[in-house]
Amino acid sequence: MLPRSGEAVGGFVVSVRPIRAISAPGLRPADICKRPELCWVAVDRLVVNERYQREISERSVTLIRRIVQNWSWDRVRPAVVVRLPDATFEVLDGQHLATAAATHGGVTEIPCLVLPPVSIEGMAAAFVGLNRDRVGMTSQQVFRAELEAGDPVCLAVRDGVLSGGGEILLRPPVRGEFKIGQTIAVAALKAVARAKGKAGVARVVRAGIAMRLSPISAAYVQALQALFWAREYAGELEDGAYTAAVLRADHLALIDRAKARAKDLKITKHAALSQLIFQEAS
Repeated sequence: MLPRSGEAVGGFVVSVRPIRAISAPGLRPADICKRPELCWVAVDRLVVNERYQREISERSVTLIRRIVQNWSWDRVRPAVVVRLPDATFEVLDGQHLATAAATHGGVTEIPCLVLPPVSIEGMAAAFVGLNRDRVGMTSQQVFRAELEAGDPVCLAVRDGVLSGGGEILLRPPVRGEFKIGQTIAVAALKAVARAKGKAGVARVVRAGIAMRLSPISAAYVQALQALFWAREYAGELEDGAYTAAVLRADHLALIDRAKARAKDLKITKHAALSQLIFQEAS
């Protein structure tokens, strides 16, 4: 028999409280959409869409092995899937669980919340919503899914980078050998896109290419954003002056100096970098 509230168990007093609504003045509840089905789905009917989903990494393999070795139904949470016209189910959340079930060999079905059919943009948006705040979701993976979902900021980043002559990579290249104009700094570029749109992104990328940056790192994106538009720098110098300064000083040497200055002055690395570039250009 379960202990009752107020009863002492193992030196502790059991406290049980009912679930109640919180006080939330001004809160506007979202409209309730169609409720998903909760059912068991055969593992061999589950699929993953690589247009926006993460690949299985070495870290994922370690997690999957652990799930297989310690399989227990009391640790299993339902996967979130979408029913497709061909009677398969696209996994939005639960790829590791589904892969572990397939690997186990003795698990033929897993519990799933089955959402009604939606567009590819809708599925990508749902994937972002389910995974955005989870540990292990890189900014590049979030960007890829948001782009597939048609997020306007991500579209501005993509179009701005292409317009500026650059290239977005969704993962670092083998051995870290970037080419001039390549970048994985999507989070920093999204900040530029929110403030200055596609044209702002293109301006930053063109400057990075002129500076022969490989890659165009987040620190340089943020430093250039400050030099172009922050109150203390905007309009002071032409873009070409900053390019010449970085080429003279060498962009890697400037990063090292920026790290030291940031530590001494207790400021961010990109703030220190923008100061150094401005000084060199002046």
